[in-house]
Amino acid sequence: MYKKAISKIHSWTIPHEGNEYKPYAVRHKSLATYSALLIGIKVFVLLLLFFSYPNPAEFSTITVNRIIELTNQERVAQGLESLRHSSILDLAAQKKATHMLEYNYFAHTAPDGTKPWHWFKEVKYNYTFAGENLAMNFVQAEDAVQAWMDSPTHRDNIISEDYSDIGVAVMIGELEGQETTLVVQLFGKTYANVAGESFIPTSAPIEGENVAGPINVTPEAAQQQVKLEEKKSSSWVSKVIYYAEKFFFILLGFVILNLILTIIIRVEIQHRPIIMHCLWVILLSLTMLLLKMHFLENIGHVVKII
Repeated sequence: MYKKAISKIHSWTIPHEGNEYKPYAVRHKSLATYSALLIGIKVFVLLLLFFSYPNPAEFSTITVNRIIELTNQERVAQGLESLRHSSILDLAAQKKATHMLEYNYFAHTAPDGTKPWHWFKEVKYNYTFAGENLAMNFVQAEDAVQAWMDSPTHRDNIISEDYSDIGVAVMIGELEGQETTLVVQLFGKTYANVAGESFIPTSAPIEGENVAGPINVTPEAAQQQVKLEEKKSSSWVSKVIYYAEKFFFILLGFVILNLILTIIIRVEIQHRPIIMHCLWVILLSLTMLLLKMHFLENIGHVVKII
């Protein structure tokens, strides 16, 4: 049984006299099957995406209210009070998200040097404590909040006792060369003005870059730098796209390998039609990989938080 299986694999992949130096894996019938599979899978994925999410506004379960709801669920689970939804912080988050899309960056500190707390001041939110979580490429709100909770620095923001208010912005646009969903989550605590006096911060804002924790914190926490974290999204949409592309890559590599073997083994025996058909399947595979007809294909399966 074992020898029989080895013999079949040999006949399917290695040119030799027994298969007339034409491996079954690269014969016309097999290559036609590969082509049909490539086109069929691509059409299936596209139809699934178009019917499920016809446009960017329809596709995402990431909404401001859902992000806030899930964040407060995490806080309540830790025995903390829920955060108040602040329309002022919503506005600050919208300004930050708009700035990132306009200047094409994904970071707490903008390329022009604009710091996270700039957006709090922009909307006249006088903070005692403030923090920011960012996320991109997520399809579901649950995935975004879970990714933050899995990261110690982002988790500290979500379950911090220092905050009383929350604001969120969710925007869809092009960032770093791809269509994406961008989430900005801001936390804050402020003093109410007393007798017409404006609040004066108890300490100077942190001057370090990439701040994800509270802005007014201890010097030790201020020195902590937050690194960009990337991971594979667990949403079904990202899985469909991911495994479809995986199949294209595997088939592409398989055909290329068999084509090389077919050419280099017994160089004097060349089967031009098979070689041309192999090249066609390789070109088709690359086309299926590069052709992005639905906006979700441009988002991909890699998500980021910072």
